[in-house]
Amino acid sequence: MENKDIRRYIRRTLGFFPLRVSLYRTALIHKSHSTDDLKGHKINNERLEYLGDSVLGTVVAEYLYHRYPYKGEGYLTEMRSKIVGRASLNRLATQMGLEELIDVERTKAFTFKSLGGNTFEALVGAIYLDRGYDFAKSVIIDRIVRVQDRIDAGLNPLGLSDQAIPFDISPAGASDGTHTHYEQVRDRAKTALANARKLLDRAQTQASRMRMISENALR
Repeated sequence: MENKDIRRYIRRTLGFFPLRVSLYRTALIHKSHSTDDLKGHKINNERLEYLGDSVLGTVVAEYLYHRYPYKGEGYLTEMRSKIVGRASLNRLATQMGLEELIDVERTKAFTFKSLGGNTFEALVGAIYLDRGYDFAKSVIIDRIVRVQDRIDAGLNPLGLSDQAIPFDISPAGASDGTHTHYEQVRDRAKTALANARKLLDRAQTQASRMRMISENALR
């Protein structure tokens, strides 16, 4: 995949443009298609997968801790395993169309049962390194936790068909899937700023009029 294709895919499925595209490219390289860098180190997504697994576990554990303040350790552990388990992550990867992009030995791809889920974890690792923990946390909650909530409620995780299509990452109540939560906040801020500027212009105009009236009255 070319860099522009990776950017387009990340934007379409996760709602943002990557800053360091090389991280996402590496996240898509399965060990069966490893290459060596100039120092002889293997280049594949296993290290990013390791990192993404840790970030996923931490974010989901924290989310569940605050969401269920009166539940015990056993319940929280079971819920975390359900959300970030391989079955859930594999399903998410399929619905994102992620498996089609993985650089893997295709003749053996069917033998890698967690190919999609592992790559999704690597993708999370790339997001973490590219944008930081808080940004990755927001993506994880939107992309995994809320989708699992829909599943638990007996709803289709996408609210659409079960085909491998781009994720609708709009927050609840959004009218379409073209805006992420971050973009909506940005748009609302721009609107508020524009409205504030209009009010300021009106106030300045009114003040100018009042000043003219006062000056005329003193003549």
